[in-house]
Amino acid sequence: MQRKEYHIIPNSLYDILSSCSNKSIPEIKEGYDEASRSIIDNYFQYLFDKELAFPCNCEDLPHFPDMNQHWETPCLLENFILDIDIQSNHDYSKIVEPLSQILLKVIQLRFFCIADINHLSEITNLIRNSDIRGMQILLPFNPSISLDNYLQLMDENTKITLLTIYNSPEPTIKYHKQAILMQIKENVASSSDCGKISKESFTCNQNLFAESQNFNTCLNCKASIDVNGEIKNCPSMTKSFGHYKNASLVDIIQTVEFQNLRKIKKEDIEVCKDCEFRHLCTDCRAFIKDSSNIYSQPAKCTYNPYIAKWGSDDGYYSVEEWNKNKI
Repeated sequence: MQRKEYHIIPNSLYDILSSCSNKSIPEIKEGYDEASRSIIDNYFQYLFDKELAFPCNCEDLPHFPDMNQHWETPCLLENFILDIDIQSNHDYSKIVEPLSQILLKVIQLRFFCIADINHLSEITNLIRNSDIRGMQILLPFNPSISLDNYLQLMDENTKITLLTIYNSPEPTIKYHKQAILMQIKENVASSSDCGKISKESFTCNQNLFAESQNFNTCLNCKASIDVNGEIKNCPSMTKSFGHYKNASLVDIIQTVEFQNLRKIKKEDIEVCKDCEFRHLCTDCRAFIKDSSNIYSQPAKCTYNPYIAKWGSDDGYYSVEEWNKNKI
């Protein structure tokens, strides 16, 4: 996780590593026949070659305690999404003020309409002068705004860490000081385009791994306001907790009802709990295969962990088809 890499290993190697902790290699091999011992030697050679393991003496073991999988944050919210379309009539000051009070870590502005540079400057300047610590922007390609305009915006607002332009004719990635300017061909027409799960979206680090052991990797410490001003766990969800102009955002996010979905971790979710990628992957409770079961598999995930294939792989068939064949 320190190197942000993941490796695929056989279940038999996993069994050895998980059941033979604190044993020497000769002790591990004692319970196996000669052929299996040769395989075990190859396993450990693989770990050494990949620098995933190294030899040490038994007296050194106390210096290598198990990794702490506890996760906590001092923030009421780590992430906040604000959706904006042509019909939105947001009072940005009324939204930013409470988020500033709670020292929000990152706000993401998602535009589903063309935004001119003056409108962008107005909103980002408001956030820049607040105690919100970071900002990300998602917006459609606008031929009237040059890349230099965006770079200038990022220079003026150093809280911006990511600016993504969708529907771009030419995908590019530009690293500029504290931020990344990314252009993608994909369209993001509305909040319904969210929830897609793929290998490209995997995150390998200790923070996400620990969070995944204890909380939902999408909804934990997250809140949002949709294009109509409704406060939600996620803009893609149907459940509203009230309009931000008529209710206290800070009070709502601390209610038990609002926080319930944060506790649904990967080990609770059907199919996900059997997936080898479950602690690298985000989740989606807005689009699920069975709307009557909040623990249902994400609908936009095509991976079948029981055959180790994605929807685009040769020989793929769905989890539902696998269940029928299994029966």
